Amino acid sequence: MFGAKAGRTHSRTRNSARQNTGEMNANVNIDLYTALLGGEVIIQLGNGSKIKLKVKPETQNGTKVRLRGKGYDRGDGTMGDLIITYNVKLPTNLSERQKQLLKEMQQS
Repeated sequence: MFGAKAGRTHSRTRNSARQNTGEMNANVNIDLYTALLGGEVIIQLGNGSKIKLKVKPETQNGTKVRLRGKGYDRGDGTMGDLIITYNVKLPTNLSERQKQLLKEMQQS
């Protein structure tokens, strides 16, 4: 439903770093299906490495997740944190059947 792919999504991140802390921020887009039911997201970082994340069911837009030690090198041999912000993308161009299903869900 709504073009979801079995709860698994691939996403590229846009990263920004905080100087000296090694902190990396990444915005990750997830579809409505994954946000509601949970699933996996594979993200590719700026350095080319990939990380698989488990998205919890009922994840809200703007939810932040901190992954310790997955950020940038702080310069002292330790790694900063990666902070993921989930952006839930709503479906567009819904069929009449999909609209009807959503209305039924709203009324229950």
